Amino acid sequence: MTKGISMKNPSNDRGRRPRRLRPAHPGALAGLALTLAVVGACAPVESGGEQGGPPSVDPVDGGTLTIGRLGDVLSLDGNHIRANNYLLLNNVYDRLIEYDEDLEPHPSLAESWEVNDDYTQVTFDLREDVTFHDGKPLTAADVVYTIERVRDPEVGATQLSGLSNLITDMETPDDYTLSLTLSQPTPGIFDMFNFMAIVDQETVEGPDAEQTANGTGPYELEDWSPGNSLTLIKNEGFWGEEPLLDRIETTVVGDAQSLATQVESGAINVAEGIVATDASRLEGQGIEVVNDPVDMFYITANTTSDALSDARVRQAINYAIDRERFASEVMEGYVEPTSIFWPTRSPAHDEQAARTYDQDLNRAEQLLAEAGAEDLEIEIVTNASFPELEDMATILQADLAEIGVELTVRSVEAAEWAELATTGTYQDLAANIYGVDGFHPAYAFTISRPLTPDRNFSNVDDPRHQELVNDAILALTETDQDATVSALTDYMLDESFMLPISSAPRFSAVAGAGGITSRVGGGLVLRSAYVTE
Repeated sequence: MTKGISMKNPSNDRGRRPRRLRPAHPGALAGLALTLAVVGACAPVESGGEQGGPPSVDPVDGGTLTIGRLGDVLSLDGNHIRANNYLLLNNVYDRLIEYDEDLEPHPSLAESWEVNDDYTQVTFDLREDVTFHDGKPLTAADVVYTIERVRDPEVGATQLSGLSNLITDMETPDDYTLSLTLSQPTPGIFDMFNFMAIVDQETVEGPDAEQTANGTGPYELEDWSPGNSLTLIKNEGFWGEEPLLDRIETTVVGDAQSLATQVESGAINVAEGIVATDASRLEGQGIEVVNDPVDMFYITANTTSDALSDARVRQAINYAIDRERFASEVMEGYVEPTSIFWPTRSPAHDEQAARTYDQDLNRAEQLLAEAGAEDLEIEIVTNASFPELEDMATILQADLAEIGVELTVRSVEAAEWAELATTGTYQDLAANIYGVDGFHPAYAFTISRPLTPDRNFSNVDDPRHQELVNDAILALTETDQDATVSALTDYMLDESFMLPISSAPRFSAVAGAGGITSRVGGGLVLRSAYVTE
């Protein structure tokens, strides 16, 4: 039995940057009994979300942090995992562990753990000083309930249900010990523990569940006016370091321009969800910007389209995308262009593979000729919620015209885009964002619809796709992990039905405040936040 997890991969021999595939097979270090340090267990683990601007002045003890956001939380349920809910999930609730930027787990509600050599058994020791906001002690029974609850598709935690269903037995020898048995080796099981907020059964099944949030985090819910505002107050009984803020007041702001204007004028402390152009302008004025690199821009190709059924045509489009121009002009240099679906902080990110489809119009034209694709006319549908995508498509339209391809650009509202993508009925290409930040590489293919072997947006039904994903999920040794992830990467690059563009960060501007960071997996972390005036 190996305690804790803190391992790195050795260099591989393929000439690529060494992957940091985590969690590695603990058997490789059997006998060393690595002990997980509990030092800092009460401090937040931050993702290192990039921040600009000058250093903040001395913090004020107390005060109110004001936040403007483009959208409200969708529910108060701690297991409803959606981007709009991250502010609530990260600050009202807690998870068992917290990943750092290298995707190494650190203590949170669990102060230590043990994992067997093949990742079929995990035992957690929970903190004994944690209470929910209503004063009820947190115990292992609450974790058991939450693990079972996220399996319910009605809850809204579909990202976790696959991993949860692999847990076949849960034992609680006492109130603060939990032993889990899994049906198969599951190196990625800690992804679930990093994302799954622990909830109280009585609250989420009670008559006031839709109006109540009862977590264990540093802030408690005071008031929620759906679609308008959310107010949090300090949790005086928080198990960790006492928050400095007394209150957090969030307000829904109608549009991105107004959001930027309000933080610029000092009307709010934080503008969550500004666009790259505003981020660059505000940062130039000395306003701090938090860059949360949690999502990715991408194009999905409908492989049942007559125009795109040949992989060489899809590869040609991949070569025609000017990712460098998109990154520098549209995204103001905040992002790195990439041809692969792994985020830059993923253990599987590969810098060489990321440059596979650097723009090459000559190669694109050659591939079209090899495929016999002449006088090609195709359409791309972009999600209007992300205007950057329409800019990207317009650039692609001009570049494809140079090699004889006519691209029509159509922007639709999010609901229509989702309907077209999930039913696979868009004509040729569709562009949106997706997120797999904080997930073990293999499990990204089980949670992200653009990547899944079944029900993907590209209408791909290839047994080889499923076989490669299965191989990666079951890989335990570092060598096997490297090999299976490399095979998946090569397959996706060759088939080119999912065309990544760059990271799609969420920007927040901060004025008159500090100590605000982003979490691995997404969202702002405010437990160390403070106001300065």
